[in-house]
Amino acid sequence: FLHRTIADMEIYTRPIPSERRPERVTELLAAARDLAEENVRKAGGDPTQVTLRIEVSDQLVVEVARHLMVMALANILKNSLEACLALGCDRAGQIQVTAAQQEGAVEIRIADNGIGMSHEEKIGWSEFIPGRRNKSKRLSTGYGLPIAVRNLAAHGGTLTLESTEDVETIVTIRIPVDSDE
Repeated sequence: FLHRTIADMEIYTRPIPSERRPERVTELLAAARDLAEENVRKAGGDPTQVTLRIEVSDQLVVEVARHLMVMALANILKNSLEACLALGCDRAGQIQVTAAQQEGAVEIRIADNGIGMSHEEKIGWSEFIPGRRNKSKRLSTGYGLPIAVRNLAAHGGTLTLESTEDVETIVTIRIPVDSDE
C-alpha cells in the first residue's frame, strides 16, 4: 500500500507534458477500460461481473497527451468498476459510457449503478484533494480522482461528479476541441 501511495504521489506531482496529438475517443476509452480492468484484477476483483458498455462514435477526436488521458479515464472507470463490485449480490453492476461533441467540447459521460457516495463523501470529493480515501475501498490511495482532475485540467478539461448513495454515480468529463475542426 505504501509503495502504491508513493507511486501515486509521484504521478500526481510529475510535470505535465505539453505535446498533444489527435486521438480517437473510442481508442482512449478502450485503453482506459483495459487498464482499469487490469488494476481491479490486481486488487482481487473480477471485472467480468460488471457489464461495461461503451457507446461512442469512432468519429470523435480530441487533441491530448494520450497517456495522461488514458490514466484519467482509467481511474474513473476503475472507481466505477469497484463501486459496482461492492454491490455484492444486491443487483447486477452496470456501467454506461457515452460521448458526444457539444458546444466546442467532447463530453464523456460515465454512469454506474454502484454503491454511490454519501453526502459526506461527496462534499470531500468535490474538492478533489489528494490522499482523501473512500472508506469502502480499503486499497485506495486517494489519488485516483485528483490525478484524473489534474490530467483533464492540463487539457483545459473539467470533471463533474454527481452521486446518490446506493443508486448511482455519474461522472461528466468535458474536453475542449479546436473550433476549426
